Amino acid sequence: MLSEEQLLKKCREGEQKAQEELYDRFCAAMLGVCMRYCGNRSEAEDVLQEGFIKVFRNIYDFKAKHEGSLAAWIKVIMVNTSLNYIRAKKHFSFIEEMENVPISEFESEDVLIENEDNIQPQMSDLIEMINELPEGYKIVFNLFAFEKYGHKEIAKMLSISEGTSKSQLYKARMFLRKKVLEWKNSKKKRLIAI
Repeated sequence: MLSEEQLLKKCREGEQKAQEELYDRFCAAMLGVCMRYCGNRSEAEDVLQEGFIKVFRNIYDFKAKHEGSLAAWIKVIMVNTSLNYIRAKKHFSFIEEMENVPISEFESEDVLIENEDNIQPQMSDLIEMINELPEGYKIVFNLFAFEKYGHKEIAKMLSISEGTSKSQLYKARMFLRKKVLEWKNSKKKRLIAI
């Protein structure tokens, strides 16, 4: 397997095998990124293809800083391509800031329920729950929880206020908390039935 530096060099020289290797190396992970935003595989695959077109079109401008920076750069392209797709194809809105919710609630890291019973959803269950979020909640949650953007960056990316970003995240967390509780209760009922 080629190093990122070698892979970049060969891709920039137009070597088809190197381009195929780059696609194969990052395809699965980037499809997962696109799925988190798009919600269904068909749309995510379209976004993935569009994203890789952008990767190959702009690969000459990419400046590698260290091993791993190529993956990070590709991920940013996939996130931005997903957001552009959502803006163009879907209608979504951000519910404005919540009055009466203390700021400490917005900053809480308590997304899921305490695990007193050792029943935990798998990542695939969580992704399914995230995909059930209203579009605005889902976008902010993904940007904050997975891409590690701060509220200021999210607000700028989405042309919303920081307060709206915080309220969307809070509402997403409350929605997911409820879904996890429902999931746990259904699992407990199945275990009792067995």
